[in-house]
Amino acid sequence: FGFFATSFGESISWDFDGNGTADALTDGLLFLRYAFNLRGSLLVGDGVVASDSPLTTAEIQSNLEKAEVIMDIDGNGSIGALSDGLLLLRYMFGIPDEMLVNGVIAADATRSSAEDISQRIELYMP
Repeated sequence: FGFFATSFGESISWDFDGNGTADALTDGLLFLRYAFNLRGSLLVGDGVVASDSPLTTAEIQSNLEKAEVIMDIDGNGSIGALSDGLLLLRYMFGIPDEMLVNGVIAADATRSSAEDISQRIELYMP
């Protein structure tokens, strides 16, 4: 597995809060909030950032901005909270097979099988 490397050599993963792991109740919710266009304190408030995160709000938001290049999980050309965001959350919660993709894949998705979605997400796991 690998990480997406930016032109500046930075790696991108689903670990938005920088604590070394990608967790549903922190990183998954950060993705979902970001996809719903929440920023600043609305993005990171209410304990959604891991307690062992070394990053500031601005750094977490920057990580999410950089990760936009990997956020289109279903491959339809856009980042959707109720498609891509839910796919990542379901995956992080360990929801398997067809239950992973049922009801959340965009109609114009180029990746729609549970296998394709899982492979896409796994590429960027820390």
